[in-house]
Amino acid sequence: MHWDVTAVSTGDYQLMAAATDISGVTDPSPPSIVVSVSANPADCDINETSLGAGMVLKQQVVHNSVENTIAAADEGSKQVTKVVIPAEALDANARAVGMGGAYTALARDSNALLYNPAGLGLVDEHEATFMHNEH
Repeated sequence: MHWDVTAVSTGDYQLMAAATDISGVTDPSPPSIVVSVSANPADCDINETSLGAGMVLKQQVVHNSVENTIAAADEGSKQVTKVVIPAEALDANARAVGMGGAYTALARDSNALLYNPAGLGLVDEHEATFMHNEH
């Protein structure tokens, strides 16, 4: 679902699903979520921007400490793509991720600090590794 909030005031909005069963009985406690509308994209974990012509740019912050689900849909074809990133699956080193985490024996660069600290003695050049993590 895409909700165009350009004309909505900033603030928190509780959205509830309105559901009835096959006999027409309304769910007395439907599930809900709180959506925060902010003028500052840095405040949001998910930011969607209309690009026009029915296209939307979606940016989503993921956190390594919890499972993350990223979903995107094509309104015209009703197709949905969903990617689930398990907790602790994100890594600071793309090469180690590509090797399924089996990087201990090859850790001969500044990333050895994370995989095999003894490998730091094999580093031939001056190196630095920079990471950024917000919680």
